[in-house]
Amino acid sequence: MISEETKELFIFCEWYQSNVTNNEIAKAIKRIGLKREKIYCDSAEPKSIEELKKLGINAVACSKGVDSVRYGIQKIQNYKIIIHPECENYYHEITNYIWKKDRNGKTTNEPEHEFSHLQDALRYALADVKPPMQIHANNLKLLRGQRFIIQR
Repeated sequence: MISEETKELFIFCEWYQSNVTNNEIAKAIKRIGLKREKIYCDSAEPKSIEELKKLGINAVACSKGVDSVRYGIQKIQNYKIIIHPECENYYHEITNYIWKKDRNGKTTNEPEHEFSHLQDALRYALADVKPPMQIHANNLKLLRGQRFIIQR
């Protein structure tokens, strides 16, 4: 959930798994309860997106363009990220997220791949976020009643 008004981004649910089929992914999405919500997928995987759609998931390709990684990272950096304690994988990745170094040891503008999987997913989802998808004040109050970890 995202609040443009307060520039806060809430991470309150994650499913982190590797080496699974699209069928297993669809089952997990349904089990979590995301039946109608858009599920943003890597646009480089059109066959997987179509298969997820056939399995009843509202799968859509994320918008990618020139320099989309750097642009997406800059967009995320505009928000205070509030992470639910149960999202241990996201917290682990974001606290270990690092930038590649060039041959002289200087930091580049490109992230290392190892701890970027959930950040990539977040970039995909935020690429198409427009103001109507903001959370409402009442929902924000409900979320504030829960324990979260703050990451800037």
